[in-house]
Amino acid sequence: QELVRNTNIDKIVDRYNNGVVVSYGNTQELENALLHLSDPVKRKAAGINSRRAYDEEYGWNKMKDKLTAIYKEVISIS
Repeated sequence: QELVRNTNIDKIVDRYNNGVVVSYGNTQELENALLHLSDPVKRKAAGINSRRAYDEEYGWNKMKDKLTAIYKEVISIS
């Protein structure tokens, strides 16, 4: 069973290079991920990339368009 692979989360991590996704139960992948993130430069870059991912995927500019579309749909149904 994999908890994150093939979800939107792993696609965002791949697209923005803002973390590491490991397979459920794969201790070798987990060890490698922890070693990778133990590097302060890589951690800092992941943090910066995470902020960019948030802004581009979930920030107000992105969400306002989705929210507006939902409101328009609800209004048209009423």
